[in-house]
Amino acid sequence: MDSPLKNHIHKAQIDDNDDLVLADALSRKYNLTSTYFNDFEFRMLRKKNFIIDIYGDTGSGKSIIAQYTASYVQSFIETEIMKPLIEKVVDEHGRKPVFDSSNICFDTSEIMQRIKECVPFETIIYDEAGSEKTVGTGSLREKYDKERIMKRIRGDQNNFIFCDPLTDDTKIADLYLYRLRTFDIDYKHELNRSIIEAKNLYGSWGIYGHIITQKFEVDGYAEKKQKQIDDIKNFEFGGGRQKVYNETAEKLIKMGIGKYPKSDWNGFVEEWTKGQFAKGEIQKIKLKIGYYLAIENDVEKGDETHA
Repeated sequence: MDSPLKNHIHKAQIDDNDDLVLADALSRKYNLTSTYFNDFEFRMLRKKNFIIDIYGDTGSGKSIIAQYTASYVQSFIETEIMKPLIEKVVDEHGRKPVFDSSNICFDTSEIMQRIKECVPFETIIYDEAGSEKTVGTGSLREKYDKERIMKRIRGDQNNFIFCDPLTDDTKIADLYLYRLRTFDIDYKHELNRSIIEAKNLYGSWGIYGHIITQKFEVDGYAEKKQKQIDDIKNFEFGGGRQKVYNETAEKLIKMGIGKYPKSDWNGFVEEWTKGQFAKGEIQKIKLKIGYYLAIENDVEKGDETHA
């Protein structure tokens, strides 16, 4: 026996019913909402984490579904039945798990920092819409950081929900318990309907049913989202990312990077900035370092000549 939703998925595979047509998946018979949430309760009680992906069109409710799911999990771990497990977390880590706007991350740097501060049973939402614009990184950086997250998933009781405009084909996708595809929104009753998909034994994704979730937005999310939008505008139109490269280059020069051969700079930039930049960005920072060091040398030579 496995968790409730996994049991349903395995039974469907055994019955050769593991890729429903859309009409069947949206029928009352395959409403898996209760099974979906029971699955999280089962996992929390047994100290089993989860990682799921929610994908779909822009504005289709990915973030709302993710926040509702995370808030449900948070409500459950605060119940009396979970009290013994949570008390152990407090004893070992000094605080209870929380779910607030700090658990929702918009770029790779933020999520890596938040992971360092995680305690068991916390759920992190990685809202990736526009994240490449915000931090100036590309798909390779996203894949690299997701693979680093895989290691954390295996090492601690942390939960992750990824919100993607497109389906995820990175290595971490192999760890998804299942994924949700946003389907439609009932604005009158503030409900979202999503299709549940999971992989079969041969690695192919199939449709197993649907869930219905209520509208939910954590306090502070709207302000944080607006700040992200503003940051994108500043980086795109105000040259904000170039300023980051300049400041980073100046900082590294003060740390003494100029004492080492240029061939070693890649490693120093990666290590000293704690992996905040993609390979292409590191090259830009190196060019800035070389430029600033050349100016310093010219100034020093000028002073010697004048003396």
